[in-house]
Amino acid sequence: MANFSFFLPLPKKTKTLVKKGEEIDKGQKVATFSRFEKHKINLAKKLGIPPEKTSSCLLVNLGEKVSKDKIIAETKSLFKKVSIPSPVTGQVFAFDNNTGLLTIEAAEEDRDLLSPFPGKVEKVTKEGITIKIKAEKVLDFKKSWGNNIFGQLIFHDGPLTTLDCQYQKKVVLTNQLYPALVNKAQAIGSLAIIAPNKIKLDETKLDNLTIVWLESKHIKELKKSVGRWIIIDVQQKKLALLEE
Repeated sequence: MANFSFFLPLPKKTKTLVKKGEEIDKGQKVATFSRFEKHKINLAKKLGIPPEKTSSCLLVNLGEKVSKDKIIAETKSLFKKVSIPSPVTGQVFAFDNNTGLLTIEAAEEDRDLLSPFPGKVEKVTKEGITIKIKAEKVLDFKKSWGNNIFGQLIFHDGPLTTLDCQYQKKVVLTNQLYPALVNKAQAIGSLAIIAPNKIKLDETKLDNLTIVWLESKHIKELKKSVGRWIIIDVQQKKLALLEE
């Protein structure tokens, strides 16, 4: 049995709901946060003028809060007036004088951040929450690529065609890593791959897939724990097998 501290990163503009020393349950709400969507409006096109002339038609300033349907830009002539309303309620985020694009940032509904496991809050900062948990075993690794992962362990040792939807949203343990396996795991939406051998990879193409290189002896140990939940912490370079 071992103690393991996991850092749960927080999005910007988050309100934390727990404090240091508090015991928390799996699935407990630990924070709420707002998500923001950026809406780009092509004012030059809508007004029918060259982009470089768009700024003179703006009726709002950077940082200004606007309500939906408020007029944000307008042109007038002897024969007609063209007014552009804001498509959303939000805040003026940016304006590009070269393209005539105005960006408004709008808040979506608040979302809850849930703890993926039980534990004790060790530290709370604006960057994240550190949670101390009990792990059955903690393994070190030297190299990885990707982000922190919490997921269920599954083993793959057959032909590539057997890597199917049952491996989706899972941490794939394998004896041999090769490019086609990486590509297939990405395509079906696996969370991570754990393997003993290193290969050359184009890291720019590893979208949302974490890869951990682990010693062969540890691969053998983990085979006994297929179906269990694990944490991969790429900052600490540690892998924690959670208690059942």
